Amino acid sequence: SKVRIYPYSQYDRTVCLRAEVVGCLWEDAIVSYSIPKGVQRGMEIDLSDKTYDGHEESDRFVGGLGQLVDGQKGKDNFRTDIHGFGKGFEWIGWRNDTPSLLGHPVEITFEFESVRNFSAVILHTNNMFIKDVQVFVHAKVFFSISGRQYAGEPVQFSY
Repeated sequence: SKVRIYPYSQYDRTVCLRAEVVGCLWEDAIVSYSIPKGVQRGMEIDLSDKTYDGHEESDRFVGGLGQLVDGQKGKDNFRTDIHGFGKGFEWIGWRNDTPSLLGHPVEITFEFESVRNFSAVILHTNNMFIKDVQVFVHAKVFFSISGRQYAGEPVQFSY
């Protein structure tokens, strides 16, 4: 609902700026999501959520929105630099041997502004096995009205 722009120059000068912000009404009703921080793969590939606008708590991003809801789907080859933002920019990735995740699943929690009726959950994953990237083995989707208690059996998917 707000945009703040700070024109900046290293040297004293008059700074002129013309800005136009065009967008669409956000109708997905997603307030925020929380995820573990992604991983860095060598010096070239950063698989963290680089546009996340929330904050960090320990090894998690919480209270914000970012790449998971930007409508952009990454290319099958996650090493492709599509828009010049860096290799893997469109992807968020985790390793199951990361110390903070060891023995724990990757937990992604979405918060919505109101109760929603879901007819489908679509997970877009990468499975570039030749580059040591694999799809998950099992996913469980839990639903909650309060965000504190999750009732009933989860929807489960095995790959």
